[in-house]
Amino acid sequence: MVNLSAQAVASRVLLVMLGLLGFVAVLLAAYQVFVQPDWLMLGRQQAEQFIGRASGPFGIPNSLAALLLLLLPPAVALTLRPGASAVQRVVSGYLAAVFLFGLVLTPAAGLGSPWR
Repeated sequence: MVNLSAQAVASRVLLVMLGLLGFVAVLLAAYQVFVQPDWLMLGRQQAEQFIGRASGPFGIPNSLAALLLLLLPPAVALTLRPGASAVQRVVSGYLAAVFLFGLVLTPAAGLGSPWR
């Protein structure tokens, strides 16, 4: 027998944690682009070829872009979900906008950086 209320709680906790992870990753990426371009977590320095492209908690900008591309569709889906409350829609819409901003900070490798 499956306890459906426990599954709902676990799903909600997972969703909140993934949203928080993505939000913090975008904050780190914004710090990296606008404050200290050669910064990486744990006292490391960004590789020369990636300076000007945000990588957030990762060393490679494409990894941050992949994370955000995985988190963006569920955030948009929750924003557009008919049964969601107004608070859920606003929060998930805000997170979708933050994830999209994070993607702008990590341009594709061949496109160059708009921040240089």
